[in-house]
Amino acid sequence: MKLHGVALQSIGLALLLGVLASPAAFGFNCNTRLGDCVWYDNNQNGVQDPDEPGVPGVTVSLYHRSAWGWEQVASRTTDASGRYLFESLDAGEYYLEFSNIPAGHRWTHKNAGNPSLDSDVDADGITDVIMLGYCQADLTWDAGILDPPQFSNPGCGTPGYWKNHPEAWPVDAITIGSTTYTKAQALAIMKGASNKDMSTVMFAHLVSAKLNVLIGNSDQVIGPYIVAGDAWMSKYASPMPGKIRANSAAWAEGEPIKNMLDAYNNGLLDAPHRD
Repeated sequence: MKLHGVALQSIGLALLLGVLASPAAFGFNCNTRLGDCVWYDNNQNGVQDPDEPGVPGVTVSLYHRSAWGWEQVASRTTDASGRYLFESLDAGEYYLEFSNIPAGHRWTHKNAGNPSLDSDVDADGITDVIMLGYCQADLTWDAGILDPPQFSNPGCGTPGYWKNHPEAWPVDAITIGSTTYTKAQALAIMKGASNKDMSTVMFAHLVSAKLNVLIGNSDQVIGPYIVAGDAWMSKYASPMPGKIRANSAAWAEGEPIKNMLDAYNNGLLDAPHRD
């Protein structure tokens, strides 16, 4: 009986110590939290300024690392001020995924300044891993969005436009592939472009795309294809002529690039067609 009494006393002491060790025993309201807001980054500096409003209706999904890997454990929708909050969380590793932003918008620059005010998401709306401690309130996880890209004017011209308006060229020489051509040389190649040599067709569209960018049109979409076109020309047709046939393996590689350049020059991608 004595041993039994000692055991009971030990259990009682352990329970008492457990109660005293808990934050509630000292009047603490322990609430592990994670949150903050989504806002319109109107000046595109990656930091939330006082006059920039919140974005309501954005979905924020919370993922927690468990013994079985990453699991979505909760979801919130930003309120009228763009704010969200996850409460009563366990300590551990988390990350956030932001989605359902207004159509056409995109995420601003990540980690641009003060961690409590800058945007914390990548181009896909996902944060880095967050280490959340016991009883920690981390209300610094923000996401800024940008307005849809605005297309520039004066619009894009086709190879036909640039061949017939040499006075509109903003440069007197242009580099295609790894070769630089004078305006006169480039115009001569463009005027002689023919399906008998597909490199001349690529040349005409690539020159036109570069001129369209140089006069102030956006290259947000077409930029990578201009780079790819230059690489193709360097590989197969620099300097001209390339003597590339339409049924060649080289043209099978180049034709998709030419098609995108053609769409851009006709005003179907980054900027409208030139009036």
